[in-house]
Amino acid sequence: MPIQVIRHIARLASFSALDSSRAISDMITLAFFFLLRPGEYVDTNSDSTPFTLADVSLYLGDTYLDLTKATDQQLLTATRVTLTFTTQKNGVRGEVIGLCSSGDPLLCPVRAAARRVIYLRAHNAPPGTPLARLFTQAS
Repeated sequence: MPIQVIRHIARLASFSALDSSRAISDMITLAFFFLLRPGEYVDTNSDSTPFTLADVSLYLGDTYLDLTKATDQQLLTATRVTLTFTTQKNGVRGEVIGLCSSGDPLLCPVRAAARRVIYLRAHNAPPGTPLARLFTQAS
C-alpha cells in the first residue's frame, strides 16, 4: 500500500507547476528508496544533517557524471545514484550507498536525485546546499 501512495504523490507532482510539490515528491521518493531518517533529508533544526548537493553522485553505467558540467538530459538519463552519508547515528561516516534506476520515469531514486540536482543547479546552489532546499523570488 505505501508504494501506491508514493506513486500517486509522484504522479500528482509531475503535473504540478509548483517547485515545492516536485521537491516534496522527489524527497519522499529518495527517503523511501534509501530508507532515510527525517534528519537525513529535511533541514529542520540544528540537530539535522540533511543530504546536500555535494553528497550526490550520478552515473551513466560506470561513467561518473560531473554534476557541474553534465547537461540536464545527461543527468536525467543516469542509471545509478549514490548518496554519501556524512553523519550517521551508528557512527559510520562517509558510507556511500548506491541504487540503480527503478525503470519507472516518476518513482525512481536516480531520477528524483537528478531532478533535485537540476533544480539546485538552476539556482546556482553551492555544494553544501541541502537537497530539499527551495528557492523563492526573495532568495
